Amino acid sequence: AGLGLTSALYAILDIKSDVLDRPELHSDAYMLAELTGVGSATVWGIVWITIAVAFSAWLLARHFDRA
Repeated sequence: AGLGLTSALYAILDIKSDVLDRPELHSDAYMLAELTGVGSATVWGIVWITIAVAFSAWLLARHFDRA
């Protein structure tokens, strides 16, 4: 659980840096928005951050349930 939590938390910072702080970059989120025509890079970044936060919360809850 520790490695998964570390990865999920790092993903939040990485997405924020690549997508929200520097929207001019042609990131994965930018390319996904272009290919699908759904939303913008910022929208995809927020979706991914939401998933990472939810996964992190689930991992923490799972960890403390076992303790």
